[in-house]
Amino acid sequence: MNKEMKITSTRGIVFIGLFVGLAIILTRFVQIPFTFIPGFNDRISLGFLPVALSGTLFGPAGGALVGGLEDLIRALIFPQGDINLLFTLNAALRGVIYGLFLRKMNIKNIIIASLIIFALNNTLIISAIIHLCYGAPFIAAITGKVGVSAINCVVQIIVLIALGMPIERTLKNV
Repeated sequence: MNKEMKITSTRGIVFIGLFVGLAIILTRFVQIPFTFIPGFNDRISLGFLPVALSGTLFGPAGGALVGGLEDLIRALIFPQGDINLLFTLNAALRGVIYGLFLRKMNIKNIIIASLIIFALNNTLIISAIIHLCYGAPFIAAITGKVGVSAINCVVQIIVLIALGMPIERTLKNV
């Protein structure tokens, strides 16, 4: 099957549910926390992989659905403070970016999508949300996000090239 799957088909709904569950597990339990650095409360995880694959298979709507649902359900199951829907919208936007750029998963598209997510989502938008909602100085928020986000970007590129491309080829033939 070379064309994108339909989200509304039975197979599509099952894949979306599996991707949401897998993203929650990978984000919550397969992570390297950066709490050992004073002032940082961030992590490196593999939770992006199911969101990227859903964007590849189902397009921007599928990526947004998995990204948004994963963030919302994870916040409800494992609360770590207030639920802020701006963070959920940012997670959905990440899925849209994957869906737009990873329609054909190749090295160039992986790097472009990862750099956009690094610069826009993980650095600028999250820093703006922290500044607007919690009153942290914008420069301090950006400074706190850049280092871990850059590491996340590199990890994301490596994992998507090593695992994402073969998994995507396999899933498109299912």
